[in-house]
Amino acid sequence: MVDQNVGWFKAEQLKEATRMLKRFFDWHSNNPRDLVFVEQAFEVQCGRAVLRGSVDRLERDPITGNYFVVDLKTGATVTAQDAQEHKQLAAYQLGVLAGGFKDLPPDAISDGAGLLFLAKETKKNETIDQAPIDVETVIAEVKAAADGMAAATFTAIINKRCRTCAVSALCPLQAEGRSVID
Repeated sequence: MVDQNVGWFKAEQLKEATRMLKRFFDWHSNNPRDLVFVEQAFEVQCGRAVLRGSVDRLERDPITGNYFVVDLKTGATVTAQDAQEHKQLAAYQLGVLAGGFKDLPPDAISDGAGLLFLAKETKKNETIDQAPIDVETVIAEVKAAADGMAAATFTAIINKRCRTCAVSALCPLQAEGRSVID
């Protein structure tokens, strides 16, 4: 076992953390928006579901007054298309638009949301953005997910997360989850 608090491992972790902080501060120095919240919790009721979370950063455009969510990431980057479909970013925007943040005005407008990747060097040190959401569409998606998860049965669906699923051994769509009499 490697002791992560001494020697070369600790030095490498410090080096990597320092590099990510520099990347963040370089981005921050060029960011035109004003910081409103850091690690701010929100809550939105969507039918039987209560959507809760906290945003890394909520910012405000000083010209339009509109809000923009920034989610800091230290993992692998995503494509621009993946960012457009990113459910976590959509949930954060819903928090802005549906009154989920208690200290925002009830008529708050979202300019979208973005993922800022700090661990991996990218050509541009900027967020990968999601356009402003349609509130009714996102609420309908949350309600449908809640209804599906609360149902008597749960429909398995093959998707890109199957390879990391914790219950694949129980899934009828996976070889290891199928009955021996199939």
